[in-house]
Amino acid sequence: MGAVLGLIIGLLGSVLMVFLPSLTSAVLVVGCLYFSTGLHHFDGLLDFGDGLMFRGTPELKVTVMRDKATGAGGLALGLINTLLLVSCLWTVSADIFIPLMLVSETSAKLAMVFAAFIGKPSSDGVGAVFTGNMKSRRGRAALTGAIVFSVVIAVVALRIRGLVGSASALVVAGSLVMLSHRHFQSVTGDVLGAVNELARSCTLLILVVFRWL
Repeated sequence: MGAVLGLIIGLLGSVLMVFLPSLTSAVLVVGCLYFSTGLHHFDGLLDFGDGLMFRGTPELKVTVMRDKATGAGGLALGLINTLLLVSCLWTVSADIFIPLMLVSETSAKLAMVFAAFIGKPSSDGVGAVFTGNMKSRRGRAALTGAIVFSVVIAVVALRIRGLVGSASALVVAGSLVMLSHRHFQSVTGDVLGAVNELARSCTLLILVVFRWL
């Protein structure tokens, strides 16, 4: 799923950059990324930001995270993530757009699978089902398959740089799981959505920076 989405968005970005300024193309690409999942993962990112910023018990933090209203924490995290995505895509040329999106999207989905595998399931919700299922033998097989697939995509698309990008996504996932355990004592669906968004952004950042070095 991640590879297909990355390929489609990459093709779209390459075409847009032929007819539109780089900044305009980057903004449109990010918008398409968000809307391709019905803003589901982005909504999780906003909720995750609200939960982190709230001071209280883990139970209250989860309640705040599940509230439909968006607070300052969510807005700030969402804005930073969006600006980071746009700024990264703004700096790349059309010829590299497809491999960048291919690797970053595949890595983002790998990060979600990894977070679900190492994270503690919440008591209810979609995230609880997904995270709970990853604890089985089938879940371990799914993680192994995701890692192998991501490595192949990364090497074919960007070689060593692609591997570094995929590895950074796993680091992001692990860090967010530890943060989630500390604040919420579990990994919820909103946390997984945040992992997807932040892993993609950080992977793109690493890939862009690696190209400059």
